Amino acid sequence: MRFIIALSAGFAAIAANAEAGVRVSRVAEVMRNVGYGGQALIKDDEIVILSEIEDIPFEVQFYNCEREDVGFDAECDEVLFVAFPEPDEEPSLDVLNAWNATSLVGRAYKLSDGVVGLDHPIAADGGLDETTIADNLDWFDTALMEFVAFLESATGA
Repeated sequence: MRFIIALSAGFAAIAANAEAGVRVSRVAEVMRNVGYGGQALIKDDEIVILSEIEDIPFEVQFYNCEREDVGFDAECDEVLFVAFPEPDEEPSLDVLNAWNATSLVGRAYKLSDGVVGLDHPIAADGGLDETTIADNLDWFDTALMEFVAFLESATGA
C-alpha cells in the first residue's frame, strides 16, 4: 500500500512540473530564429502570429489557451498553421480531396465563400521544444509550396 501511495505522489509531482502547453511568445521566437517573420497580435479577440511563406500570408492560431491576462505568454495546448493561397482558378472539391488523399501534411479545404485553405494542426499539450516547432514550420512551408504547385497543375492555371 505504501508503494502505491508513493508511486501516486511521484506521478502527481511529475504532472505538476510538466509544461501545460506551448507559449505563444516561444513560437514567435522560434519563427524569428529560423527565418520567418512573426508578428504576434490579437485578431478577432484571439491570439495569432502573422507571417509569410514565399509571399503567401499565413497565420499561426492558438487554441485551448490559459490566458488569464498573460497576453502573449499564454500557454496553449493546440497550434494551427493556416494559409489561404489564392489560385488563379478555383479548384473543385474533387481536386482538394485528391490532395488530402495523397498528402500527410497539410489539410486542404474550401470555405463556403470559395476561399481555399491549407492548415496543419499540432498537439502542444505537454509542451513543444524548439526543434519540434521549427520542424513543423518546415513541414508546413514545404506542404504549402507543394499544394500551390498541385493546384496549378490540377486546374491548368
